[in-house]
Amino acid sequence: MPLQGAESDGDGSRPVSCRTRGDLELSEERRIEAESMKALAEFLPKFEAPGFEFGDWESGWFSPSQDALSFISACYESGWMKPDFDWPAWAGTEEAAQLRDDPAALEQATPEQLSRLLTVVVRQDRFVEGSLGGHFESGLLVRIVRRIANLAEATPNE
Repeated sequence: MPLQGAESDGDGSRPVSCRTRGDLELSEERRIEAESMKALAEFLPKFEAPGFEFGDWESGWFSPSQDALSFISACYESGWMKPDFDWPAWAGTEEAAQLRDDPAALEQATPEQLSRLLTVVVRQDRFVEGSLGGHFESGLLVRIVRRIANLAEATPNE
């Protein structure tokens, strides 16, 4: 079913450029995906800035910086966290290990894979004190955000 306002071939018999409801849903999905990517990509300059600290240890507890807390909130608010996902099981898979341990594999990760990996590293921090800070220090978190930023640059705005 063509949408209102579709261009006609001149005699009105059929539209020349016809966007279906499915096309709009896909377009909306891409727009949301692009917005979600940009929400996290904005953290890359901060994370890569000389002297940036993700947080520090105080009296045996990891205390994330305000930027780290904002990043965690952005992960949830922009839809990167997968609520109905068995992240502990996936964390033990070969796919997860490859994305975590092989920077070249992470450079090719899809948004879905990045979402899974982010879910693991953010959720894991609730059970292992300071693990997210450790992922930042190891470079994993920066590599994830860099990949998201690269995808955001390559995603056209619609």
